[in-house]
Amino acid sequence: MENVNLVPQARKKRSLWAFIFGLLLMVGIVAYVVYYYQPLDQDYCFESINQDEAELMLKNYQQSAQSEENLIIRGYSISQCHLKMMEQLFEAFPDAQAVRFYFGQQEGSKDTFLIAAAVNAEKRNEYDKILKAKLGTAGLCPRYCDEQSPLLEPADTSYPEYSLGEPVSVETARQLISGYQMQNVLSSGIMKGMVVSRQQFATMMEMSGSDNIGGFRIYFGAKHKAAEVITLICATTMEGRDISDLIISAPVQSAGLCPRYCDNSEPADPEEVGVVSVW
Repeated sequence: MENVNLVPQARKKRSLWAFIFGLLLMVGIVAYVVYYYQPLDQDYCFESINQDEAELMLKNYQQSAQSEENLIIRGYSISQCHLKMMEQLFEAFPDAQAVRFYFGQQEGSKDTFLIAAAVNAEKRNEYDKILKAKLGTAGLCPRYCDEQSPLLEPADTSYPEYSLGEPVSVETARQLISGYQMQNVLSSGIMKGMVVSRQQFATMMEMSGSDNIGGFRIYFGAKHKAAEVITLICATTMEGRDISDLIISAPVQSAGLCPRYCDNSEPADPEEVGVVSVW
């Protein structure tokens, strides 16, 4: 009888140890994920990476990207997540003039990311803090345009009046966008990314109060046959559609497309590689 009673006790012990082992395994897995994949932002949309990781992702993208030939870039789009990346970088570097966004890819993957770095007064990147986020609906327009937007409808070539930093009407925005495109500002080669100035960032922060705003689309504009180029910041919905009654003009201020506004400075060490080729 004693031997019979030992059987269920042994089974209970085995079950208890199996439960403890399974619980410890789950705790270990959770701890591993939290330690290695915990992003910095409270909404878990971006994370910090080091310069070597960033350069490798930039190289991967630029080696696989298709070269653009004689393409008019109308502007570019960014999401609320990328706005938070800028907010953190401007807080980390109070003297930063802008944020550069570069396109990057992880090795063996076709998913594209945005790599963000602050730009100092000498127009060099700050490499002490580099952030990475998924591309999402962000990128260059026309690829990431709202083709149904009233801002892209044909407009006459008149000379609209506007004040920088002030809201503009749909008709004025349409004329300025058409004026820019009629200058035949053609881009060729591999587009590495885009640059957003501190003033453009401040404008977007002021516009981002509505719950329906999913991001922003920044169009290039100019008066017909005029040299001065400005930007038109248009809020977008969660679905990426232009909110045409919320448009504000802003100066370019060294903000625009990369490579034109990339960090093209020579490296401090002549033997150093990567700075000129990818940044």
